[in-house]
Amino acid sequence: MKGIKLPTSTVEMSIILLIDTSGSMGSNNKIGNAKSAAIQTVSRASAMTEIALLAYDGGCGGGWRVEQGFTGDVSALTQKISGLRPGGGTPTAPAIGFAVDYMKNNGKGKQQQILLLTDGQNDCGSMRTAGDAIRQSQIKVDAIGFGVPTGSQAQTDLGLIVANGGRAYNAANGKELIKAFNRAFLLDTIKPMPGSLPSARKDRPCGRISTAPRRS
Repeated sequence: MKGIKLPTSTVEMSIILLIDTSGSMGSNNKIGNAKSAAIQTVSRASAMTEIALLAYDGGCGGGWRVEQGFTGDVSALTQKISGLRPGGGTPTAPAIGFAVDYMKNNGKGKQQQILLLTDGQNDCGSMRTAGDAIRQSQIKVDAIGFGVPTGSQAQTDLGLIVANGGRAYNAANGKELIKAFNRAFLLDTIKPMPGSLPSARKDRPCGRISTAPRRS
């Protein structure tokens, strides 16, 4: 499904959702919580935002892919997010490189962001090298570690790839994951939820979400 491609003149922001669909995401309903958080956030995207869905699993030889190209069609995005299934390894580093290249070649927005969601440690390539490439691209990268142990190598790795104003977040459950998505998305990208105050989307401490250490 191609969805709706927005005219270049109307696109202010381009966002890639990069979702880890490795086998471990099948435990404790992680993939279900990830889908719910992603769908809730996508449904609030502004009319001037295009979003693409990329996913990854498998080994070092591949597994990173475009599930939905850039579109403003919330229904198309929701359908593709709902169809994600877990299985395989966690080649996060090459998947990030793939996402950066996809953004460079296809993103039309003046502001560009990649939002990574993962629950485990990269098992292919170098996260430090991936982070260096991101910083050269000027693309904002945020990362959410879902159920990632504090002080683990996986958490440290997330600190290596956040760049250009992005941050790393930890979320222990579905509720915290939704908060992390809302905090990580560019503030101008989402519309306030009905009944919320303008200040409700300020970047502030919420729940047990914490930022992982950043490395330059």
